[in-house]
Amino acid sequence: MTGGRIVEVQTLRHPSHRHLLHVVLRAADGATGLGETFWASSAVESYVHDLLAPRILALSTGTPARIREECSKNIYGSRRGDGSASVETAAASALDIAAWDLAARREGLPLAGFLGGEHIRKEVDTYNTCCDPDHDWVAAGDGPHWDFTASIDDPRGLSEGLLADGYTLMKVFHLEPGKNVEEGIELVREAASVPGMSVAVDLYDQFDREEGTRVARALDGLGLAWIEDPFTPTTDRDLAELARTLATPLCSGESLAGGAAFRRLASAGGIGLLHCDISWSGGVSGALEAAAAAADSGLPITFHDCTGPIAWAAGIHVASRTPNVAHVESVRTLVRGAYGAIAHGFPSIVRGRVAAQGSGHGCALTVAHRAACHVRSTSTVKQQPPV
Repeated sequence: MTGGRIVEVQTLRHPSHRHLLHVVLRAADGATGLGETFWASSAVESYVHDLLAPRILALSTGTPARIREECSKNIYGSRRGDGSASVETAAASALDIAAWDLAARREGLPLAGFLGGEHIRKEVDTYNTCCDPDHDWVAAGDGPHWDFTASIDDPRGLSEGLLADGYTLMKVFHLEPGKNVEEGIELVREAASVPGMSVAVDLYDQFDREEGTRVARALDGLGLAWIEDPFTPTTDRDLAELARTLATPLCSGESLAGGAAFRRLASAGGIGLLHCDISWSGGVSGALEAAAAAADSGLPITFHDCTGPIAWAAGIHVASRTPNVAHVESVRTLVRGAYGAIAHGFPSIVRGRVAAQGSGHGCALTVAHRAACHVRSTSTVKQQPPV
């Protein structure tokens, strides 16, 4: 794989999307690539420019492999990026996505085709995670679907509406410590009672081990698609102990980064579905490692959303060439709302399915979004001193 020398690393942060960070890599031949990560954007931005950009600009070639190698080193040269996601892995993920996007665009290929492989599907199944449009994960959009509210106020109506919209799988996450868990479980039961709709429940590591185990066992008889992150495991075997007592598969992995971390989780025997966030796990390279780890353990994999349109689109491209992908996550209120204000070129959801499209990952920031961003640049061009 060839790649031109990188001459500029640029970051963009929008005041209305305070957790979202975009990274642009510009090569000497003018080719560019766009990456994205989510959460702690100002810290990630500083890490990109203060530590990673000088190394990347010093490379003779800007291939994804070389950029990933540089991002995996700390100042002492030891390996970084295997374990829990962090500011470091978020920065590496955004740069990796940008590097793959640049490489694929230079060849005029969609990322899915550029990655290659014998198994490339035209469409991928998607499920809807039930968020409201003003959810704090991504700042307010104009999406019309208040799905989180409906999961509490009218779970059966929400399930019927999603089914009419073409979805056959939905995920809810309204069960929280300190709230009436039994009442929340009954709402899940109502949503799952609609014929043709499968329901998954995300407990997103909010419970301690004892309470998370109790809640998971209470949910086990509802015929759910999976139960996600019932508690934060202290070892990879903790989930295996719970899994042995459940009929419902467990899902975990979205907060991990690096192939070794995914491999430990996948091989421990505690999960039935591996979950990967491309904007935290190490980018496209990290997602490929996670998919391989899942495949080696005979597991399906799904790719996370609830972050931003660039990472979502890139994940769809990776999923399109991954034989063991089950589906990709999406949030229809964001796809139909905030995402469109941020970028164009990302896939549309049609009857519960999405298709990778365009050159690279297919996305570009909108003119309005870019114009409102704070932009920081590190480049090989020497700045002229003020007169």
